[in-house]
Amino acid sequence: MTKDITTQETVRNKDNITELQRTHELIYEQAAILSRSEDIPTAIQGMLAAIGSFVNAERAYIFEDKGTHYANTFEWCAPDISPEKNNLQEVDLHTVSAWTDVLIHGDCIIISEVESIKESHPAIYDILKPQNISNVVEAPIMVDNHLLGFLGVDNSPVKTSQRVAETLQILGTFIAITLKNQEGRLESLEQANTALSESNAALRVAYESANQANAAKTNFLSKMSHDIRTPMNGIMGMTTIAIAHIDDKERVLDCLGKISSSSRHLLALINDVLDMSQIESGKTTLAKEEFNLSNLIETSLDMIRPQIAERNHHLNIRSMDITHSHVIGDSLRIRQVFLNILGNAVKYTPDGGILSISISEKTSGKKGYGCYEFIFEDNGIGMSEEFLSRIFQPFEREKDEHATNVQGTGLGMAITKNIIEMMHGDIKVESNPGEGTRFIITIFLELQDLNNVPTPIGEGSFARPKDQLADLAKADYSSKRVLIVDDNELNLEIASEILGMSGIQIETAENGKLAVDMVADHPDGYYDIIFMDIRMPIMNGYEAASAIRALDRSYTRHLPIIGLSANAFAEDVAMSRNAGMNAHISKPLDIDQLAKTLENWI
Repeated sequence: MTKDITTQETVRNKDNITELQRTHELIYEQAAILSRSEDIPTAIQGMLAAIGSFVNAERAYIFEDKGTHYANTFEWCAPDISPEKNNLQEVDLHTVSAWTDVLIHGDCIIISEVESIKESHPAIYDILKPQNISNVVEAPIMVDNHLLGFLGVDNSPVKTSQRVAETLQILGTFIAITLKNQEGRLESLEQANTALSESNAALRVAYESANQANAAKTNFLSKMSHDIRTPMNGIMGMTTIAIAHIDDKERVLDCLGKISSSSRHLLALINDVLDMSQIESGKTTLAKEEFNLSNLIETSLDMIRPQIAERNHHLNIRSMDITHSHVIGDSLRIRQVFLNILGNAVKYTPDGGILSISISEKTSGKKGYGCYEFIFEDNGIGMSEEFLSRIFQPFEREKDEHATNVQGTGLGMAITKNIIEMMHGDIKVESNPGEGTRFIITIFLELQDLNNVPTPIGEGSFARPKDQLADLAKADYSSKRVLIVDDNELNLEIASEILGMSGIQIETAENGKLAVDMVADHPDGYYDIIFMDIRMPIMNGYEAASAIRALDRSYTRHLPIIGLSANAFAEDVAMSRNAGMNAHISKPLDIDQLAKTLENWI
């Protein structure tokens, strides 16, 4: 397997080098044509054709800055693609001012998915969408720090967007010189040589970046392979042992407990990777919800107290001057930060250690916001000064003999820092090997419009952990009927078994089309609720939910439809609601959330 991976990496590196060579050849060839051509418009048109074909785009074009607007002066279209030059001859500078702000600094614009700017830049979206443009790359045409316009391509492969941008940026320099020459301001050969030198430097940077990216991917895959295989080995091994001792109840229960623990660890690894992916892509947003900070801290502590007790740690909590407990923010992300840091303290502190948490409210200079400081301390193994310099980098873990057997992705602190920065907060860390670690976190939270009533830590109501399956079994939904829609037989079995504990009558469908037919064929009120998977053959969950709502019956317009999917991002939840679903539950199933959903909707 290692040999296969090495071979694949070698092939990819060779492909990268070949692609860089082809890019280099394209740049030199087009620069040479422009420099000696007497028919500049024809040469530029030929360059656009070469660029468009090279990057596999549908269109390549140039918009020149005319003072009050950008004019579409050149355009090339791939075969079977209709020109847009006559439909969009010019664009008002004010309309695309957001682009100008980027281009004027010499930077490129990469929009991998036009739908992503619908809310943030509606005017630009309204220009691009009617042209059936799904993605764009725009590079500045600049000379002497003066923006002359931009060179762009539409609908090229998203995975090559960065390479396309680098190529356009270099060629934009030559076009700028050529356009300046057209205006009677001939540039010297030295400038052309400088542009060539810059292009060589850019290509070298791109080559080095590609190698670094490949090395990072190899390192990531190596770490993730180990970390994922560890809990998978526990799951598969304990399953095998349980089967071999099926008549030994105690042994089977022990195996099931270890399978459950390994499953939770595997899910945590997956969630960390997905969280980091969301944060780096810029798609993560913070929720704004009302909550009680004191209660949030208590419930978070309840989640980690079993781990603290297992290691015989002593936990000290100190609250000082909390005068505004009722706040507005993203409670889930704050809990995630809290548990990441405290979880590390538990893992990296030897048994019987001391953990301390101090929470205080500081004077806030932001009107309507409270400033909160959290200090986490432990007397654990500590960290070296060298590691502290890279603790917040993804996939980094301390190379210490005491930490060798501690599992994790090395993403927790990177995620923590990103979340805190999104909240306009700050995180500092102090540590010495063998002496423990101290984290100091400051965040700002919007205050609720309530009377300032102090709520000390440990007081007030909060949700205590419950035996969720036992509570579900106590419910009586025997008079209700549910339709579970999922193409995966195992998922259907799990959902049916869990929901069946409430006594509810269960029917199933293996795809969205069958679910729509079943609802259409039965009388009003037959089903009380539907749990709908998203990714299914024939008809997916979004389409099925929309089709059920479109049956034009009062019953189907109000029938609760709950998304039940491994699609777990915020945009997935939004898409479920846009398709007509009432709520969204992510897999693996959260039993408490499932129980609350039944209580809320039937």
